[in-house]
Amino acid sequence: MKCAVFAVLAATATATNGSSVQHLVELLTKMSNEVKNDRDAEEKAFTVTTQQRSHDLEQTQAAIERNENKVNILTAEIEQGAALIASLSKDILDLDTTIDKSKKDESAATAVRDMDASDFASDQTDLEDTISAVKRALETLRAVNKNTAGEAALVQLKSEMKVHKDMLQALDNPVAQDAGNAFESKTGGPIGILENIQGKCEDELYARQNREKESQHAYEMLMNELKRTIDDSTDLNTKKKASLAEAKQSKATAKGDKTDAEETLAADRTFASDLKTVMSNDQAAYESRQALREEEIQAIGQAVEVIKEMSTSMLLVQLGTNTMSPNSAKTIDFLTKRGTAIHSTLLTQLAAAANAQAGADPFKKIKKMIQDLIVKLMEEATAESTHEGWCKTELSTNEQTRNDKTDAVTKGSALIDQLNANIADAKDTISDLNEALAELTNARAEATAARTAQHNENKEVMETAEADLELLAKAKAVLADFYGKAVEGGAGNSGDVQSSFEGENDVRKGDAGANVIGMVESIETDTSRLRAETKADDDSQAREHKEFMRDTDTDMTEKKTVLQNTQTKLAEFENNLAAGAKELKANEKALADADRYYEKLKPSCVDSGDSFKERTARRKEEIESLQEALKILSGDADF
Repeated sequence: MKCAVFAVLAATATATNGSSVQHLVELLTKMSNEVKNDRDAEEKAFTVTTQQRSHDLEQTQAAIERNENKVNILTAEIEQGAALIASLSKDILDLDTTIDKSKKDESAATAVRDMDASDFASDQTDLEDTISAVKRALETLRAVNKNTAGEAALVQLKSEMKVHKDMLQALDNPVAQDAGNAFESKTGGPIGILENIQGKCEDELYARQNREKESQHAYEMLMNELKRTIDDSTDLNTKKKASLAEAKQSKATAKGDKTDAEETLAADRTFASDLKTVMSNDQAAYESRQALREEEIQAIGQAVEVIKEMSTSMLLVQLGTNTMSPNSAKTIDFLTKRGTAIHSTLLTQLAAAANAQAGADPFKKIKKMIQDLIVKLMEEATAESTHEGWCKTELSTNEQTRNDKTDAVTKGSALIDQLNANIADAKDTISDLNEALAELTNARAEATAARTAQHNENKEVMETAEADLELLAKAKAVLADFYGKAVEGGAGNSGDVQSSFEGENDVRKGDAGANVIGMVESIETDTSRLRAETKADDDSQAREHKEFMRDTDTDMTEKKTVLQNTQTKLAEFENNLAAGAKELKANEKALADADRYYEKLKPSCVDSGDSFKERTARRKEEIESLQEALKILSGDADF
C-alpha cells in the first residue's frame, strides 16, 4: 500500500514538476531575451549618439583652432591699428598747430596792415591837402603884384599846411622880405620856397604811395602764402582725420571681432569640455550596464542549462526529501504581493522564478537570485544618481546661459535701434550745418563783391571830387587874378587926372567878380564836403563789412566746431553700431548654441519617461522588498 501510494505520488510529482520545470525554463528564457533586447537597443542608441557627439566634438575642435588663429590675427591688427592711430593723431596735432599759428599770423599781419593803411590814408590826406594849399598860394602869389596880397596868401597858407610847416620859417627871413617884387622870382623868394615845399611834398607823397604799394603787395604775398599753408594743411588734416576715423573704425571692428571670437572660442572650449565629460560618463555608464546585462544573461543561461539537465528521478528525490519550506512559500507570496502593489515587473517575475525553483533548491538559488538583483538595482541607482546630478548641473547652467543671452539679445536690439536713431539725427545735423555753412560762404562772397563795388564807386567819387577841387582852385585863381586886377586898376589912378573908365562899370565888374568867386568857393565847399562824406561813408561801409566778415567768421568757426564734433560723434555711433551688431550676432549665436545643447539634453535629462524621483522611489521599494524577501527566507521576518 505504501509502495502504491508512493508510486502514485511519484507519478503525480513527476507530472507536476515536469510542467513546473518547463514553465521555469520558459520564464528564464523570456527574461534572457528581454535582457538581450535591452542590451542590443541600448548598444544601437549608444552607437548613434556616440557618432553624433564625436562629429560635434570634431567640428567644435576645428572651430576652436580657427578661432585661435583668428584671435592671433586680430590681436596683430589691433596693435598695428593702435600704432597707426598714434601716428595719425600726432600728425593731426601738428597740423592743427600749424593751422592755428598761420591763422594767428594772418590776424597779426592784418592788424599791422590795417594800421599801416590807416597811417598812409592820414599821411596821404595831409600831404594832398598841403600840396593843394601850396598850389593855391603859388597861384595867388603869381597873380598879384603887391606884397599885401601875397602876404595874405602866405598867412592863409600857414593856417592850411599840415606838414613841413617849418619850411615856412624861411619866409620870415629878412632877405626874403627885402626881395621887393620877389614874388615873381622862379628861384628865390616866397615863390621859390613854396615851389620847394610843393616839390618835397609831392616827392614824399610819391614815395609814401610807393611804400604803401610795396607794403600792400608784401601783405598780399604773405596772406597768399598763409592761405596756401592753411588750405594745404586743412586738406591734409581732413584726409588724416578721415584716415584716423577709418583706423579707429578698423580697430574697433577688430576689437569687436576679437571679443566675438574670444567669446565663441570660450564657448566652444566649454562645450567641448562638457561634451567630453558627457561622453566619458555615458561611456562608463553604458559599459557598466552592458556588463551587468551580460552577467545576467550568463547567469540565466547557466540556470537554464542546470534545470534542463535535472532528471525526473532527481525531481522525485527532491520531492520526497525537499518539499517547499514555509519560508520559501512566504517569500514567494511576499514578492508576488509587493510586485502587484508597487507595479514592479521585476518582483513579479522574481516570485514566479522562485516558485518554479523552490522545490529544487528552496534557499540557495532563490537567495542568490535575490542578492544579485539587489546588487544590480543598487548599481543602477548609483549610475542614475550620478547621471541625474550631471543633468541638474548642465540644465541649470544651460538655463542660466539661455536667460542671460536672451536678456543680452533684447538689450542689444534696443541698443542697435537707439544707435540707428542717433546716427540719423547726427546725419540730419551734419546736413543742416553744411547747408548753413554754404549759405554763410555765399553771403560772405556776396558781401565782399558788394563791398568791392561800393569801394570802387566811392573811390571814383572821391577821385572825381579831388580833380574837381583842383580845377576849381585853378578857376578861382584865374577869376581872382582877373577881377583883382580890374579892381586895382580902377583904384590905382591918382593926381588930378581922372580915368575916363571910372564909374559904374568898374564897380559892377568888382561886384560880379566877387559873386562869381563866391559861387566857385561855394561849389568848392560842396565838393570838399562830398569828398569828405564819401570818404566817411566808405570808411563806415568798410567797418560794417569788416564787422560782418568777423561775425560770420565766428559763426562759421562755431558751426565748423559743432560739425566736427557731430562728425566725431557720428563716427563713434557708427563704431558702436558695428561693435553692437557684432556683439548682438555673437549673443544670438550663443543663444542658438544654448538652445541646441538644451535639445541634446532633453532626451536623457528631461524627456526620459518617469521622473527621477519616481524611478528612485520605485527602485527603493524594490530593494526594500528584496531585502525583506531575504529576511523571510532566513526566517528573520516578523510574520
